[in-house]
Amino acid sequence: WEGVVLQEGYLPEEEVVRRLHAMDVNVLPYSELRGVQASAAVRTVLAARRPTVVTDTAHFSDLRDEVCKIADNAPERIATAVGDLLGHPEKARVVVGNAARLAERLSWDRVAADHLRYYAGVLAAAGGGRSRWPARAW
Repeated sequence: WEGVVLQEGYLPEEEVVRRLHAMDVNVLPYSELRGVQASAAVRTVLAARRPTVVTDTAHFSDLRDEVCKIADNAPERIATAVGDLLGHPEKARVVVGNAARLAERLSWDRVAADHLRYYAGVLAAAGGGRSRWPARAW
């Protein structure tokens, strides 16, 4: 248990990301659960800008090259995937770079700007002309 810290209770998101960023590799070894189709936790893990290993479950079905996927959460598979990322720093950098590009595409600023453009277009189409709303509000 040397080097293991058990944290009870919740931490602020910034502290969670800071701690995840201190890791060489992060692992989300989920099992398939009926009725659960996505995991928001992976977004926080990806924000730490470290290579991430995930199980190939519905939780992470929207991710591809942003993570390293393993078939299941068997300890041998996890160890092999972590060892592969640690042993191939260029592969780890590619995975992290892909995750960073995904984070940029899904940032709240980007999502808000996309919504403003969409609704401005809807208003323009409904009014038969140019919208009163600018495509960017800031």
